Amino acid sequence: LRPGVYRSASPTPDCSWKIEGAGGKELASGASDTGKSRKITIPDSAVTFTSTGCYAWLPEGAAG
Repeated sequence: LRPGVYRSASPTPDCSWKIEGAGGKELASGASDTGKSRKITIPDSAVTFTSTGCYAWLPEGAAG
């Protein structure tokens, strides 16, 4: 994902994510144990983004 604000379109109760920067430093992480949509911000310094059980991440303001 490019830097910006995203939301999970249809997460499961097992949705979790992690954003890492240079050297594997964790910048942010979280979970949605309720299955409700979550909002995340991918910073410019992000190198990797991983998620499980969240399905698609849509740019904020996108339909879906």
